[in-house]
Amino acid sequence: MVSVDEVARAAVAALERGEAEMEYPVVSHNLSWIEFIGGIQKHLGKPKPVITLPNWLIKLASYVLTLYFHATGKESGLYAPAFVEMQTRKTFMDPEYSSSLLGYEHGDLDQALRGGTVEACRR
Repeated sequence: MVSVDEVARAAVAALERGEAEMEYPVVSHNLSWIEFIGGIQKHLGKPKPVITLPNWLIKLASYVLTLYFHATGKESGLYAPAFVEMQTRKTFMDPEYSSSLLGYEHGDLDQALRGGTVEACRR
């Protein structure tokens, strides 16, 4: 996860100090969905248990949804079963890689959740 402020700092740093054709992944904190949703709930003051489903059940549901779309003549634009593994994988990036190469500072994700995300949801 990363705040919009950190993305802006990283973009400016890449323009000023980055190398052409290089890729700079921008990440501040590696969070699971449970941690991310829990952070939002904390700032909303509404903590609730987060229930997760096993991958096989999500994949089965995506096949059923694909069949439904096909039967009703609709097209989703993406073949959902192919994305289940990617969407549910615990993929993490090194937060220090780009920040050390480009020289930008990480943001306060807790502040971003509290001040940006939660406040935007309340509007």
